[in-house]
Amino acid sequence: MEWEGVAIAAIMVGVGFLTQSLAIVEGRDGSLLVHAWYNADWFKHLGHVAALADYGLPARDIFNAGEPLHYYWLSYLLAGAGAAIGGDHWAALASAQAVIVALLCMVFYGVLRLVASSRKAALIVGLSAFFLCAPLSDAGEFLLYGADAMMNATRAPRGPELLGFVQYIPQHALVLALLLAWFLLDRPERGGDSLPRLLGLASLASALAVSTLLGAMVLAVYGLVQLWRRREKALAEVAVMAVISALLVLALSVIQLNNPSSAIDSPLLTNEIEPGSLPVRIINSMTIILTKLGLPLLVAGAFLVRWKPQSTDQRDAWRLAIVLFVVAPLALVASEIMLSPRLGFEARLRIPSLPALGIALVLAAALSTAVSSSRKHAAGAMVALTSLTLVALPSIVIRTAWHGNLRDSFTTVIPRQDRLVLAHLAAHSQPRDQAWQYPEAPFLAEPPGRDAWVVTQAGRTVTGSQRATDYVSALPRIDAATRFYAGARDADIPPAVNWVFLSRTLHAQTYDRLVSRMRAKTGWVTASCYADACLFERQPAEK
Repeated sequence: MEWEGVAIAAIMVGVGFLTQSLAIVEGRDGSLLVHAWYNADWFKHLGHVAALADYGLPARDIFNAGEPLHYYWLSYLLAGAGAAIGGDHWAALASAQAVIVALLCMVFYGVLRLVASSRKAALIVGLSAFFLCAPLSDAGEFLLYGADAMMNATRAPRGPELLGFVQYIPQHALVLALLLAWFLLDRPERGGDSLPRLLGLASLASALAVSTLLGAMVLAVYGLVQLWRRREKALAEVAVMAVISALLVLALSVIQLNNPSSAIDSPLLTNEIEPGSLPVRIINSMTIILTKLGLPLLVAGAFLVRWKPQSTDQRDAWRLAIVLFVVAPLALVASEIMLSPRLGFEARLRIPSLPALGIALVLAAALSTAVSSSRKHAAGAMVALTSLTLVALPSIVIRTAWHGNLRDSFTTVIPRQDRLVLAHLAAHSQPRDQAWQYPEAPFLAEPPGRDAWVVTQAGRTVTGSQRATDYVSALPRIDAATRFYAGARDADIPPAVNWVFLSRTLHAQTYDRLVSRMRAKTGWVTASCYADACLFERQPAEK
């Protein structure tokens, strides 16, 4: 193993932990401040990790009364095992994220080494790739309005395309790592062993269960590369991979065969249809993706048309780069035609990661060619790479600093007393106990909410949430909880509920009334109570 790959992994893991330290902070008053997107994506990840620790396999929906989970949950296995062993789903998720990021970085470096004869060139491009593909608009806004205006805008700064993957999106990082790992292991030109190749294929077959939308794009990249390599000889293998991947999605209940839209029925996952005809929407989406990739796309495109691979490995990497560039617009058109507006939006968020990898491969080849050509060309290549970095620098710095802007509207505050009663719930409840809390919407809802703290803080199951992956089945339980927390006298606590969490922060108007009602309610005892947060437990005889 070359130390450069380990160095990239260590640096990017460090970037992830730095971002976490900025975005998740304990206040002086004991409250917990959590900034986007850790109060959005990260909260969801925490719930699924806690569910695997609480319920084991098959995965259950901690946001929906422990019903079957219809979501791509395979990437949470490592974190779930860690949480089951160590009892801390926050630490387990952060540790698993670090492992996945390290894997991505090292296999990424390995693929770059197929292109770059110089280890130094692979190191430089491997690090740069996570930062360079930043929107040009970020640099423009920085020059026009300044950093303060961007930090406090109502819209989040976009930031470099691949940076979010090493911060709080482990499933997307993992599926990209699986693609690159397969590409490294499947080296038939070298007369490689069949066992590593089969291991690469087996892991890649799980792509749809790791990240369904991006996984489909990754499998398309795999299929096109294999067909380009082996022509008709690859047809059987590609077909088998497609069938296995689809069957795995059904076997793991990622999608319900009899109700495939169950996971997107929630108002959290519904968008209005964007105006304009299909061609107009495609052009608009393509423009957004191109601007996300920025100047590096133009530089890479200019070199790609002149790139003449010098070795078998380079030719194979050249194929991969071209396929990455080709699959992106194909996926965009397919998403606009075949998917719902919300899923189409989610697909557009993931698509740029593919050409971002292609850009890195091309830049590695360009830098390696320049270094081997002459000092003049090497110096010119480094000047160009430095210039791209300087253009991306405002986006990198502002996006990173934005995570630490804990006074803005992107911050969720969990008060000290709420944390104390939720810590009591985590310590004294059984893993599969269900708790009632006000059905607070997630941060990405409209309007933004503060999410299900029973799940994110205590790692216990709520009866329903907008995050439920079978929202229709959860809706009656959400309505029942809404009526209870609104103060309705006839709103009975379901028999499956073992704990009731009350919070002045979440339902200020009815908090005092509900505390008095629960204290007087037969069969319930006060487990932990403060002025602004209380927890009540069903008496053992009533459980």
